[in-house]
This record gives sequence, structure tokens and C-alpha cells, in this order.
Amino acid sequence: MHPVEIYTGPGCGYCEHTLALLTSRHIPFVEYDVYQDSSALQELHTHTANQTYPQDFINNRSVSSFEELLNIDFNNLK
Repeated sequence: MHPVEIYTGPGCGYCEHTLALLTSRHIPFVEYDVYQDSSALQELHTHTANQTYPQDFINNRSVSSFEELLNIDFNNLK
């Protein structure tokens, strides 16, 4: 697993905000579009039963909200 992984779906406003935040802070991440890649959806289900998007994982830890993501210190991930 990469340090920052984002599982997204099409038309997801929260997904777009998450990707914009990480990009603006120059945080490298890997995005998996679960609608374009069914194996990504299967992989996601091994980590969580949540059905909403985005699903964010930082160092294998689930980040449950955009507000939590805003408060994470990313300095050790750069």
C-alpha cells in the first residue's frame, strides 16, 4: 500500500475536494477510480466495508472525513 491512497467514484464532489487538497499541498497520492477498475473496488473491500466515496487511507489508516484530512500533518509523507 502507498502512503496515501484515495478510492474515488465518478461525479463525487468530496473526491474532487480531497484530490485538490492533496495536490495543493504537494502530497503524492495514488487514486483508484472504483468504477473504472473493478479490482480496485475488490481491494477497497478488503480494507473497509464503507460504501461512500472518497475512501482515504494514509499509512494504511482510514481517514473518515474531509475535516480529519484537513487536520493531518503531512510533513512526514513528503
